[in-house]
Amino acid sequence: MKATEEELDTFLAAQLASVLGPERYRAEVERRQDAVRAAQHDLGEALTANLVLGQAGARTPAQLVADWPTMTIAEKRPIVRAYVERVTLSKADPRRRRWQPIGERVQIDWVAAPASRRL
Repeated sequence: MKATEEELDTFLAAQLASVLGPERYRAEVERRQDAVRAAQHDLGEALTANLVLGQAGARTPAQLVADWPTMTIAEKRPIVRAYVERVTLSKADPRRRRWQPIGERVQIDWVAAPASRRL
């Protein structure tokens, strides 16, 4: 995030509006501001994930599994976000059409975590 903020500050300090023209300058400033906002969003998610991992870490994996059925969706969602990196669903085999079970087409990539934090 710091790098994107520094890039925006450097661009603004260079005072390139007269060189680029007002429309291109505005577009470049907006692009850099979008990058700063995206970095802030990513940082917020990372901090939330760390908090969730800390909270989940207070429970043993066995406790988390035992508590899972009684947890609300709001409680489950950040824990899943902290441990799941990506979910990929491939198209069904054309020969089987839509009757191919999702379990055969889904791939879950888990976040690499220290052995003490894995579920």
